[in-house]
Amino acid sequence: AAARRAALLSLLAALCLQLAGAFKAHEFRYCKDSSFCRRHRKFDGTNAAATYTLDTLAHGGDGGDGTFVGKLTNQLEGSRPLSLTVTPLADGMIRVHINEEGAAHKRYEVQDVLVGDTTSKIFPTKPTLTISGGKATVTAGDRSIAIDLAPSPFKAVVSLSGEPVMELNSRNLMKWEVYKDKSAPGALEDVSGDHDGLWEESFGAHRDSRPKGPASVGMDVTWLGFKHVYGLSERASSFSLANSKGDSAARDEPYRLYNLDVFEYDVTPDRAHQPLYGAVPLMLA
Repeated sequence: AAARRAALLSLLAALCLQLAGAFKAHEFRYCKDSSFCRRHRKFDGTNAAATYTLDTLAHGGDGGDGTFVGKLTNQLEGSRPLSLTVTPLADGMIRVHINEEGAAHKRYEVQDVLVGDTTSKIFPTKPTLTISGGKATVTAGDRSIAIDLAPSPFKAVVSLSGEPVMELNSRNLMKWEVYKDKSAPGALEDVSGDHDGLWEESFGAHRDSRPKGPASVGMDVTWLGFKHVYGLSERASSFSLANSKGDSAARDEPYRLYNLDVFEYDVTPDRAHQPLYGAVPLMLA
């Protein structure tokens, strides 16, 4: 009996080793293998020419639809402003929408971000806009969003009952790659200093050509006073998202969102962040 137990344990150990070895790390693309990811990780927000500012915020449309609009600009892309739209929604949400004005190509926008009658419900009280002390503040009920105006860098703080709960771009990491012609000045360079892979790159035997050029976007988001943040499914790591950068991070690797059909995956802390099947760009705190 002891011999059979020993044989069974040996077989289980061999199977575990075989399953652990089934994960093919070389088939997964990490940040170092993707040029857009490297560029955003290297961008530290200290370049004044790349810093976005907002001159002012005003009522959108006829002033009665509850939207507020403005333009974001920086020195690097001075002739290519970004449109900013702030919309308080009746269900207690504040939507911030940014897009490129006059882009050479239409950008893909995820459909059904808001569904049902969310966008058509009338807010109980008419949202108000006040501009004072270098800030534009939109208030809707017990919720508000205060946005820093130029010359300060663009930053937005969302508050609930007067308590700040979320910051957008507080670390000045907003990076927007506008569409350019390949022959345009600066089209072969990036503000991060990483110029490789802007227009094409390869991973293994796969070549990724970008005839429209680089077009990634990024911004830092900070949750204030929360111990845990959840979301960015689907993956095998813990529900509470761990740091992906810095001394307390299990790895220097961001959470990635892309769809795939993975057969085997690793649950160790430095690999469990890899996506499984679908990707849901939603976070809760």
